[in-house]
Amino acid sequence: LVLMDLMMPVMDGLESALRIKDAAGQTFVPIVFMTALSEDRAMVHCLEVGDDFLPKPVNLVMLQAKMKVHERNLELNRQVLEQNKELAYFRAKVSAEFEMTQQIMKVALQNNRQVIDGVKVHCSPHSTFNGDLVLIQEKVDGGLYLLIGDFTGHGLASSIGSVPIAQAFYTLAERNTAVATMARELNRILHRFLPSSMFCAMTVLELNAGRTLLEAWTGGLPDALIIAADGSL
Repeated sequence: LVLMDLMMPVMDGLESALRIKDAAGQTFVPIVFMTALSEDRAMVHCLEVGDDFLPKPVNLVMLQAKMKVHERNLELNRQVLEQNKELAYFRAKVSAEFEMTQQIMKVALQNNRQVIDGVKVHCSPHSTFNGDLVLIQEKVDGGLYLLIGDFTGHGLASSIGSVPIAQAFYTLAERNTAVATMARELNRILHRFLPSSMFCAMTVLELNAGRTLLEAWTGGLPDALIIAADGSL
């Protein structure tokens, strides 16, 4: 706590206060001016540059009361600075985890092809990390598998389940696995991997090379619609 006269030789109290505040940076250093000046303009300057003022002659009871007030302000400032440090630490930690997860997701989904002749896909998630998943894998004979998934919740936690599902889906697709068997295997993996409060609603499709036969398994997602060329359902 700095108790300082407003009128001083060489450098007055206002300029001194500005230098002290600048040197203190984010640390709160309360400055209380002691002055015999009574003009309103002088009082306003004291409060603009410093934190409080006391008229001369100084009343010791008033001085003690103001010191207690500024002591509380100091403690609040210390708490805010400590919380800011913790927030900066967690922000840096989250940023690092964000980059790491982004890289993992990129590698896990690098085999996913969403530009395939005769197939149009539109997926518009709310955020970078989400529980929305669209996977496509072409078969050797020209057919294809398609998986649409929606994990419980939003954000980073819901996106984590995409990694084992993507890896298992590509492996099962390469083995030309039947849709029912694929759904059963994916369910087994999720049941082992996810907590009991989390699940993935899913639709798994297999389309033959001639685009004449479609096999589907659905669980938890809205109905998959088959629309004819004339628009009828």
